[in-house]
Amino acid sequence: MKTSTGSVNPKLLIVLGVVIALALFLKLTNPHKKYSTREFWATATVQTVQEVPADALKLGNKNGGVLMWAAMGSSDPAVIRALVARGADLNEHEPMFSGTPLTSAAGYSKHPAIMNELVKLGADVHGTVNNKQTALMIAAQYNTEPGIVEALVALGADVEGRDAQGHTALELAKINNNKVAELALTGLVRSR
Repeated sequence: MKTSTGSVNPKLLIVLGVVIALALFLKLTNPHKKYSTREFWATATVQTVQEVPADALKLGNKNGGVLMWAAMGSSDPAVIRALVARGADLNEHEPMFSGTPLTSAAGYSKHPAIMNELVKLGADVHGTVNNKQTALMIAAQYNTEPGIVEALVALGADVEGRDAQGHTALELAKINNNKVAELALTGLVRSR
């Protein structure tokens, strides 16, 4: 924006410089962001896993563990196996919510086979995020894909467990109006 004398406002130049510097800083300090999206992993293959730089698999990736993103986006259990074989941590907690690959997959994956593979490889089905919610509780709130809740229960998830606010997975499904999870959990609770 120009001032009344026709020159460029120096404050705007400073703001523009700061924005450019911040964008450059973010790009340089996290060169592995590409591997930290569900979209990337939706089409990834075992060959893709071999192309992921070893640094991206180390604990503490600023965008969350690569395995966490792969668990949310991939439909292929072989991709999960390949990442674990390369050293991705099955129970790594991301810093903001303390989510793990399993809790993240429970919330967003459309493929029960991913849950099965994670637990088969050693993911903790009873692990919790910051508010003491398990993968089953996360699925009950956010995942409307049929079969996810059932897969977690078949893997040993506790349907009677309670989060930090005292809610069970069934109560969380009702609160969040997740009819798919509510129906599945109602049937599972009644059969016990």
